[in-house]
Amino acid sequence: MVYDIWKLKNKMIGTFFLLMLLLVIPSSYLCATPAKRIQLPDPVTAYITFPASRSPDSNGNFEVEIYCESHYDIESIKILIGHSEEIVFNKKFPTFSGKMKAGERKLWRITGQIKKNTEFNGTLMPASISVGIEYLYPYNTMLKHIEKVFRKGSRDNSITKQYMKKDYLERLEELKGRKIHIIKALPVWKAKRGI
Repeated sequence: MVYDIWKLKNKMIGTFFLLMLLLVIPSSYLCATPAKRIQLPDPVTAYITFPASRSPDSNGNFEVEIYCESHYDIESIKILIGHSEEIVFNKKFPTFSGKMKAGERKLWRITGQIKKNTEFNGTLMPASISVGIEYLYPYNTMLKHIEKVFRKGSRDNSITKQYMKKDYLERLEELKGRKIHIIKALPVWKAKRGI
């Protein structure tokens, strides 16, 4: 009798662990992170920064550098620069609208002055300069790039390579005809005067 109870107890424990295992395994599959989406190369690199030793001094004088480079032929691109009202520039910011060839660059350096640091509820808030870029995704040149990359070593027709190409082409198809936006912002603080 004791042996039967012990046997029944072990069966119950085994059944319990089996049920727990069946519950845990499917939930781990449900909670698994999805596969990372394929990333195509960035068609445009853009930044806005202070060149070395040209950030705002105690008088608020500074220089800013705006850079945009196209890595592929782009049919339509716009570059616009904006800034908060505490900042004054010695000349009007340039803008650009048109086409850019692969490897073409726009580089502007402009001096300005921040009049004052803005305070909000006792906290200093930075002024800002921002560059906004809008471009039509370069579908045709990116398609040529993908074909070129996957043509190299074409003897290697592995399944992985075929699936990678398929993923790239599907992602490219999603971007066809889309306008892409890049916004870069630069906080601007007036340096405190030395004691």
